[in-house]
Amino acid sequence: MKNFTIRILDSVVKSKQITLWSLVCFFILGTTTQVFSQAVPLETSAPANFGVDADAYSGILTFDTDAGDPDDPDFGTDDWLEGLSGLGVIDETSAANAGARDSLFQDFNINAEFRMSQDFGFLDVNNNRWLDAVFARDQRTNGNNTDMNVFGASADKNFDDPATWTIKDGSVPQKNDIIDGYAHIR
Repeated sequence: MKNFTIRILDSVVKSKQITLWSLVCFFILGTTTQVFSQAVPLETSAPANFGVDADAYSGILTFDTDAGDPDDPDFGTDDWLEGLSGLGVIDETSAANAGARDSLFQDFNINAEFRMSQDFGFLDVNNNRWLDAVFARDQRTNGNNTDMNVFGASADKNFDDPATWTIKDGSVPQKNDIIDGYAHIR
């Protein structure tokens, strides 16, 4: 019986040692001396010659210290709407968009959709190929305004088939009301 008890105790000690070593290895692997992070410069950039900053007009980079200088490499960048230099990817000036544009300027509560200002596959001077662009404006619900397309049932969920959603006229809290959306693919 003594041998049997000693063998069991030895196996328990060995399993505790293995467990201890496993925990030590896991701890060592889990803590490293290297830290990886992303640098966030306090300036704007123009990837693919498109102004990713806090304005919507071409040729302007809001956080650029050399803004407006023709020798600045960011001068002439494209953006959502046509500005001082560069191109605007959204067609807001054509006759086809005149009615919607004028209604938006008069502060009417309408839906509007503006498409790309160039033809599909347009190749700009920097060899960037434009594939598509869209600006979509939804109705807003501030004041007495109502939106013609709000979810009508509490059972409408993102993962459901959109054909089964119930849409109605109504109002939503302003904090939940997404009004403007832009998209562009180069």
